[in-house]
Amino acid sequence: MDGAEMHTAEAPRRKRLALFVFLAAGAVAVLAMVSFAFSQRQSGVGPRPMPTTSTPIAVATVTPEFVDQLVVSDSFSGQVVARRAARVGFDRPGRIARMAVDIGAEVRAGQVLAELDTRSLTAQIAAADAQVREAEAALALAESTVSRQQQLFERGFVSGQRLDEARASADASRARVGAVKASADALRVERDLHQLRAPFAGVVSHRLADEGQAAAPGAPVLEISEAGPKEAHLGLPPEVAARLVVGEAYPLLPAGSLGQAATAEGSIADPSATGVFKATSGTVDPVRRTVTAVFSLPETSSLLPGALVRLEAPATTDVAGFWIPMAGLLEAERGLWSVYVARPNDRGSYTLERRLVEIVHAEARRAFVRGAIEPGERVVSTGLQRLVPNMIVTLEG
Repeated sequence: MDGAEMHTAEAPRRKRLALFVFLAAGAVAVLAMVSFAFSQRQSGVGPRPMPTTSTPIAVATVTPEFVDQLVVSDSFSGQVVARRAARVGFDRPGRIARMAVDIGAEVRAGQVLAELDTRSLTAQIAAADAQVREAEAALALAESTVSRQQQLFERGFVSGQRLDEARASADASRARVGAVKASADALRVERDLHQLRAPFAGVVSHRLADEGQAAAPGAPVLEISEAGPKEAHLGLPPEVAARLVVGEAYPLLPAGSLGQAATAEGSIADPSATGVFKATSGTVDPVRRTVTAVFSLPETSSLLPGALVRLEAPATTDVAGFWIPMAGLLEAERGLWSVYVARPNDRGSYTLERRLVEIVHAEARRAFVRGAIEPGERVVSTGLQRLVPNMIVTLEG
């Protein structure tokens, strides 16, 4: 068989081999697809459904009220004090023998509060009294001598010299009596100074010494706070203090309290939290840069000396804008902020629009802003992290 015949015989064989390979590859592919589908069905994971249109999310909104003035209140703290308070101590050194009062005791003016040991003074006073009696006896004898010398002189039995000597002796005795009495009185005053007395009626607020303790001159032993009406002293900026009116009542809230002391009608809700403005110190503290404002508290006030109070001083600025919750603000570029406004659309829902605003005044939970917000528009108040411009939303509630 020549070469041409052999080539003609091999051609059909090659075609049959190529067809077999093609069919085998197709069969393997079909088996692989069937096996994959079976495994997916066994694992419970089916093909993902085609995405459908999602339901618009609901957002919380507020309708801020437009105001043409910004009214904010600055809070200034101060302290309740007694009108008079004094730390009292002995004028003389000595050992404390008795403490007559304790903390919380009500005392009257002039009442003995404490005493020093006066045994030595008592002995000195006894000796001075004895000297007084001795001098008085000598004076009585001298006066009797003068009387007798006067009678003898009238009868011519003694000279005028003897009479003058008797009178001089009586005068000396009289002076001696005055001197020893003054010494005795000085010792009694010294004994009185060993007693500590209340300078005014009040309440003992501090006890700083006890019996047996050595007291130095002027060292405080007790602190007395005057009973009755109290005052509140607050440090205010000069421009704020200048707005206060003498004789007008202002709400003074206990530090840490919530709410306002005045009712909606403007009347004072709690009389114990009001103070009548009296005056200012008239000088600016060089460190705090404030002046001290003094307020009189009513006698019925329940505030105790040392309690902290605060004054809410409103200030008005001619700036128009809106109050927005802080949770409804997003930081934008160039120092500005943005909000989301929900605008109604023709599908019965709302479309979000992003508007730029400027913060004029910020507080803990809200901010006063001005910008591209129209009166009556709804502003999203919270949940901004899940929102984007032109998003379709519904309103909560």
